[in-house]
Formats: sequence, structure tokens, C-alpha cells
Amino acid sequence: MSSVAFGAVARIRPAVYADCMSSLSHFPERAIAIDFETATEARASACAVGLAFIENGMVVRVEERLIRPPGNRFSPFNTAIHGIRPEHVAFAPEFPEVMAEFIPDFEGAIMVAHNAAFDFSVIRASFDLYEMAYPEFSYLCSVKLAQRHWPDLGSHRLNVLAAHLGLSFQHHNAAKMRGSVRRPALPWWVRRVRVA
Repeated sequence: MSSVAFGAVARIRPAVYADCMSSLSHFPERAIAIDFETATEARASACAVGLAFIENGMVVRVEERLIRPPGNRFSPFNTAIHGIRPEHVAFAPEFPEVMAEFIPDFEGAIMVAHNAAFDFSVIRASFDLYEMAYPEFSYLCSVKLAQRHWPDLGSHRLNVLAAHLGLSFQHHNAAKMRGSVRRPALPWWVRRVRVA
């Protein structure tokens, strides 16, 4: 883990879009798509994370983890969105244990999220809550990428982008959940790259 002092925001920074904006085919050599679900309105209440590891345009690894949020408290509003309930995460590890597995992968990577402001606020708030040092990485927002590539689309929500690209898409589908297994949706562009 990084040796940066608690709360050092400069370690998590937006990537320079110019390198990725001219064409989606110029995607970073090594990227990680990340998608969090939260248990409540609090950003430091992650209850699930999905990650897709992309190298040279190919998804080479997909990981999904349930996370027990602080106090295992859930908002009915959030549960209605993603279907995750307290009993699904009762024996899941907390945020620090889940992130410890992935922090070495984050270092130096380009991280990508659909609506990055949300996902990276979850990271910052959770790292702050647990007094963890931030890993060093840059990030991109796939909403911003989509807005630049398809400005006339009208909406850049994941379901709209998937339909536009002719892809099937199920987001926040609780019916897919079995026992303690949760499969958060990954950003639209992950489905555009080849799976190894």
C-alpha cells in the first residue's frame, strides 16, 4: 500500500482525456473498470464492487466482491436499486479487507467508471473512513467519453449506450443474485473489448 498520509487527495486524479478522446481504439494499455454499489446515501457505505481488468484492449480478469458496510445498515431506497440486503453481506469482509486484495493492481493503472464522480467519491470516502492511504492512480469517466463520442445520443445512461451499441445489458438485476453472489454491472465499453 502507498505510504501517503491519510487524506492525500492528489494521489487520485483525473486522467488526461486527450489521449483517450480522439478514438476509443486508443484506450489505455492497462485499465481497470470499477463499479460500486452503496448500502445507503453515505458514500462510505460500499456493499459491492465489480472490477474488469483490461490489458491491451482485452478483458483479462473480472472480479466481484460483496462488502459489509459500516454497521451493516442498508437504506430501503438503495436496496430497491441493487437488491443487496444485510443478510447477503452479513459475513462479507469490510472495505479495507476487500480493497487490500486490489490496491496493488490500482497502483499506476488508469481506472474507469461510468459516472466516475460517484465511484471515486465512494473510494475517497471509504479510504477516509477507515483511515487508509489512497493508492496512486488516474481515472477516466466513461460518461464523459460517451458524451464526446456520441454527443447527439440524448442520454448516456448505460442502458441507452448498450442499446445504441447493440449490446445486451442488465444493471442492478437482483434476480441474478444467488446466496451471497452479486454481479454488479460493468461500464458499457468493457463489453466493446475482447475477452481473453
